[in-house]
Amino acid sequence: MTGDRVGMGRRALGGAVLTAVLCIAVALPGLIGRHVTGTPALPAPPPAAAPDRCVDTAPPGAGPDGPEYPSTQIPGVTVGACDAGVWGRFVTVLPDTSASLLLSPDLWVRDVDACASAQAPAAGSVRRDGALTWYPAVTGQLHLVGPAALARAAGQVWLACLLTTRSGRPFDPRAAGGTVPFDWAAPAEFGDCYLGGPRVAGVRPPSCVEQHRGQVLARGTFDPTAATAPDVRRSCQRQAARLLGADDPTRDGRLVIAAVRDPDVPEEGAVLCTATTADSRTLVGTLIGLGSQPLPYG
Repeated sequence: MTGDRVGMGRRALGGAVLTAVLCIAVALPGLIGRHVTGTPALPAPPPAAAPDRCVDTAPPGAGPDGPEYPSTQIPGVTVGACDAGVWGRFVTVLPDTSASLLLSPDLWVRDVDACASAQAPAAGSVRRDGALTWYPAVTGQLHLVGPAALARAAGQVWLACLLTTRSGRPFDPRAAGGTVPFDWAAPAEFGDCYLGGPRVAGVRPPSCVEQHRGQVLARGTFDPTAATAPDVRRSCQRQAARLLGADDPTRDGRLVIAAVRDPDVPEEGAVLCTATTADSRTLVGTLIGLGSQPLPYG
């Protein structure tokens, strides 16, 4: 019996030793580290700004209708593809920039002007009708932006104009043919709409995707000595018919088409061609390009 007990003890001890060895064999590579072949590499930086690129997320501090960013606080943005639901789309990339110039007030003033001129309507979108010249009514927010930290670390240095909605809400940049600057058929988020009566008497919401009573269809300029008030009204009616895609832009009296003085331009000869609901009902969406579809009552 004593010998059996000794044998059993030795077998138990051997099993315990074997178990310990197996545990060490399993744990040891994790303790001392595994040998990995290859060369460590940094992740690829995001693409640089370009007119066919977008920004999907607003940088910290970017808000609707805020003041233009001062030159010492140019936000860094991450550039990506122009899919649905982006925060902004690049209008243009400005030339002759460098890391030392990014904080220059002189560069800031010059390039803010360049951003504004880059958003000006293309020559092909200007419509002349007798003594009047009409331009698309597009509203938005322009930002002067630079690369995010990861892109800067990779050596990217650029300055670009980024167009966003006034509300800061996302939009689909593929709408209206994906053109920037937008032509007459801009997405509803960039439409110039208002809540009360003619625009001069109303408060505009950020875009035409919110409830509104009317929309600025076009902005016009003319020589007051070359066109009478009836000339301006008739020209506005023609533009409204063309933009709404209907022979009768009033839609059987449900809309009031009117030419009103542009309150943003102090000189004479600046006019807005507007469409307002004839009753108190509100709209949601743009009227431009509506065609035979029903009015988008909200």
